[in-house]
Amino acid sequence: MAYQKGAHTKFTSLPVLPQPPVHSARSIDFSTGIPEIDTQTGGFLAMPPTSQRVALLISFEVEDTKFVTPQEQELTRRRIVAALRPLTSGDAPLIELLSIELGSDRAGSTYRRVKFRDLTKNDPHVVQTVTVT
Repeated sequence: MAYQKGAHTKFTSLPVLPQPPVHSARSIDFSTGIPEIDTQTGGFLAMPPTSQRVALLISFEVEDTKFVTPQEQELTRRRIVAALRPLTSGDAPLIELLSIELGSDRAGSTYRRVKFRDLTKNDPHVVQTVTVT
């Protein structure tokens, strides 16, 4: 393949760029809903599969509340525990819940922070999702 056409054509092949690694679980920016890009390789940032399962469950299985009151936060906390039941119950649970934090960093934005221990690797993890209203 030639780089250019004409009298001074150089016939060589283009250099092959290294391919970014492919991960089974990709890190997602939950404030935008877009997977995060690794600026070094151009691929997606990796995320532990168990963390991704937790993040997706608390994002899509737990309804947003309209108000930030203690009663609504307790209701959301119970909904998070119920949404994570497939991972915390059974003969071989995948995670152990350590804490659930709910709050607001700024006006119009709330977060859900779940701290858990991944029992498959015995590692502590933190997953945080952000809802912008």
